[in-house]
Amino acid sequence: MTTFIVDGTAHNLTMRDDNNIDWSEDFIGNTAHGMDSDDDGNYIASADDFAWWKDMIANWQAMEEKITEYKEKYGWEEVTTWLEITHAWLGDLEDQPNSVRHALSQMDDEA
Repeated sequence: MTTFIVDGTAHNLTMRDDNNIDWSEDFIGNTAHGMDSDDDGNYIASADDFAWWKDMIANWQAMEEKITEYKEKYGWEEVTTWLEITHAWLGDLEDQPNSVRHALSQMDDEA
């Protein structure tokens, strides 16, 4: 769980993988370079920045769920290879979930 302080109020965001492991701190910590934090490690954010992160987490969570669905359908190696050859992971952070979902839908067309 990652905590953002917005106008003095704490807001928590979580991002879980298919093993129910919360990796929100790793995700945000590895990509939020330059964000201010307090002594407890909570991010200090404007309402707009928090809304952006909230949307980002939701989009990435939905993408992870879609990847899990496709791995169950086609197998881990098939999906991983497909995402690599389609270059679905290229692009800006906010564009990657849509790129991956698009690549996965193309996988259905190829099947």
